[in-house]
Amino acid sequence: MPNKERKNRAERLEEIARQDPPLIDNIRKGLQAERVHGLISLRKLMREQKRKKQ
Repeated sequence: MPNKERKNRAERLEEIARQDPPLIDNIRKGLQAERVHGLISLRKLMREQKRKKQ
C-alpha cells in the first residue's frame, strides 16, 4: 500500500475514533487479526514448500 493511501486510511480511522471510541478498538483488533492471519497462512505456505522439496 502506498504511503499516501496508508496515511489517508489512518486519518479516516482517527476520524471514526473521535466519533466512536469503542469502534476504533474493534478496527484495531480486526487489523491485528488480519495481520496475524496473513502470517499464519504465510507460515503454512512455507511449510508446504519445505515438504515438497523433501
